Amino acid sequence: MRLVALNKQRAVEEAQSNVRWLRPEYQAPEETAPTQTEMGSEATVSDTPATEKSKAAWPKDLASQVTQLRDMLAASPNSAESLAAQFKRKPVKGVNEVLSALAALGQAQQEGEQWRLVR
Repeated sequence: MRLVALNKQRAVEEAQSNVRWLRPEYQAPEETAPTQTEMGSEATVSDTPATEKSKAAWPKDLASQVTQLRDMLAASPNSAESLAAQFKRKPVKGVNEVLSALAALGQAQQEGEQWRLVR
């Protein structure tokens, strides 16, 4: 159960562009922010606002898009614009399509500008 909770926590962190690389030189050579200290310790991305270079790419497949947005909404309600801002090139159209699909399935609900996950 602790492993499942940790996985959910990491998914939320990754959706917010906070990635903990185990081997940053291999896993993310283009990233400059992560640093690794001693062997066996985890590296984290700094808590500074995400820049275009450190933002995650919008997933190409629908399943990954749905998973990403559900994890982000599980962390806290967000507007479609703020969700799209977490990704490179701000895919507002794609985010709105996935949010509409989640709403049609009864998994997300819009209240004003904010979207939230229905539990």
